[in-house]
Amino acid sequence: MKVSRIKIRQFRNLQSIEVVPDKILNVLVGDNGQGKTSFVEALYYLSTLKSFRTGKTSDLVQKDQNGFLIEADVQTSSNLGMTLNVRVVDKVRTLFLNEKPTSSSKFATKLRAVVFSPESLASIKSGPEARRDLIDQAAYQLSERAAQAQRDFSRALRQRNACLKQVKNGELTPEMGEDILGSLEYNFLSTGAEVIEERLLLLDKIFPKIDGILEKITGVKDSLKFSYQSGQRPWIERKKDKILDRLRHELNSVERRHAERSSGVTLTGPHRHDVSFLFNENDSRIFCSQGQQRAFILAFKIAEIVYHSEAFGSYPLLLLDDVLSEFDEHKRRFLIEFLRNNEAQTFLTTTDQTHFLKDSRVFQVEAGRVQGT
Repeated sequence: MKVSRIKIRQFRNLQSIEVVPDKILNVLVGDNGQGKTSFVEALYYLSTLKSFRTGKTSDLVQKDQNGFLIEADVQTSSNLGMTLNVRVVDKVRTLFLNEKPTSSSKFATKLRAVVFSPESLASIKSGPEARRDLIDQAAYQLSERAAQAQRDFSRALRQRNACLKQVKNGELTPEMGEDILGSLEYNFLSTGAEVIEERLLLLDKIFPKIDGILEKITGVKDSLKFSYQSGQRPWIERKKDKILDRLRHELNSVERRHAERSSGVTLTGPHRHDVSFLFNENDSRIFCSQGQQRAFILAFKIAEIVYHSEAFGSYPLLLLDDVLSEFDEHKRRFLIEFLRNNEAQTFLTTTDQTHFLKDSRVFQVEAGRVQGT
């Protein structure tokens, strides 16, 4: 999967750019705040219809403008061409596939991408939301069912939270609230169970690949496992019906029902779950250094890329946003060597292009403009 042309208008601080990238390695060089991250963020948005930096579409629109445009010509692994186009005008988003309007479900993941960012490298020591995002980003790219489940669950969660909030604020009577919550329960539980099932399926496929990759990064044979949990209790369930049973039991426990109605928000579901990375059976949040934690995430991301190439017969786009500065020299060399020895098209941002003078196309980024050299 390759991008052969990229056009961006009024996205973040990017002015009006159109570039033809290299098929393998593209390096965006510039000082901080010039638009390097905005460029890779735009590509990620074209892939997922989401940002890896914010949940608000309004944050993506350039100041004093009413929308943005992102467009790319893409060559698939089967050598088929397609044009993807996202337009946001006055908060209304329109999607085009080969110049024809289309739905988000048909548009998303037509262009598949894996992103490395300082935020993802810090996800182990950050809160549960960062680790959920790490897993969901990977699941979204590897499974259309997972992508659809995430969209459906987000919609079901918003509906349920709206009802709980109205009950708490006195806009609905408790009786009316219970009736509405009852009507929403099946969809909420079903979509939530699908999200959990897809997360666990991804983790079960990715983690067997991690140990070997981690050994190459660190030079030491260690073990990295995961624990997926809600509260303090791990999930051992893998079948959807068993996941659904446990989710229903948690949702309808007396304590949880009382807590939800008091708080006005949904406290049960995959949006409250956590993933622990277990290094030699110990929680890496507590027992590992920052350098080790970053090595784990690097190994996870590379395992994701390798699995993607096996599952689809092609590599996803690799988007690396200022991650070289986060690694020590050994990890930096490992990543550079990995990039040079696979067929993935890579977009890498950096303030120093020293490592990439050969076999790459360099773009200078300044004041929202991108100029190839």
